[in-house]
Amino acid sequence: MQIQKFIATITQRTMFVSSYYIKIKSLWDELDTNRSPSPCNQMKAHNDEKEEDHLMQFLIGLNDTYKVLKMDEASSLPSLSVCLM
Repeated sequence: MQIQKFIATITQRTMFVSSYYIKIKSLWDELDTNRSPSPCNQMKAHNDEKEEDHLMQFLIGLNDTYKVLKMDEASSLPSLSVCLM
């Protein structure tokens, strides 16, 4: 529960985008290790939904300097790895 709260409140602030991503990614990974795995027949849908959630959490936490990126990416929702290229 504490990890989820921290993920919900983390923002970029003075961090470089790469540092912010590394921080939030480590929290996502920690959260995943504490959850039970999804059944095999639901794995793809679960992973797609999780990736979309991660992208939105990441974009929401970016500084307003990236406002245009946030609006563009949120409308098309590419994968998080595509956003970070």
